[in-house]
Amino acid sequence: MKFNSIHRKIWSEIIERDSNYSPALYYLSTTDSDREQSLRYAHSAFVADSTNKWYTANYAEKLVSSGHYTRAIPIFRRLMRIDPTNIRSYHALAVIYGYSGMPYSAISVLDSAELRIGYNYYLAEIKQELLLSTRQYERAIEEGQRRIAEHPYDADVVTKLADVYAVAGRDSLARATYDRAFKLDTTNV
Repeated sequence: MKFNSIHRKIWSEIIERDSNYSPALYYLSTTDSDREQSLRYAHSAFVADSTNKWYTANYAEKLVSSGHYTRAIPIFRRLMRIDPTNIRSYHALAVIYGYSGMPYSAISVLDSAELRIGYNYYLAEIKQELLLSTRQYERAIEEGQRRIAEHPYDADVVTKLADVYAVAGRDSLARATYDRAFKLDTTNV
């Protein structure tokens, strides 16, 4: 018998005796290959102890991996209250809102992350895209300038700002910024 299967058997026996033993439910949810069964275990662990950030995060991730995006939203919101410095929660919730056609809610989540955790380069990239999609050009330009300040030699970041300038109708700034990006990486097509 393999090591993992021994553990699974032990945890399964514990669940048979106490169906609310959250550590066993959590372990089984992380090892079960059946996506729906894994989700049920994660849900049970979460219900048994909804204040535990690992159980909450695991349940939220299982909901997303099972395609239950709208059910995941309140769980990620709860996770943001339980663990307000976990950047993954803000990222996941912003992505869910963005893909669900709620870009303003996604921007709000990213603004909240910045207030609680501080500036994050990677969240700023998502925020810049969302600001551009909602035609908030001034804010998208500000995000682009902040990202360049953080990584001044990243040609992709400079190119993205040039794209924003172009969409905003600032042609001369767009041209100058594209030139700057080209000078940073002359081999990039």
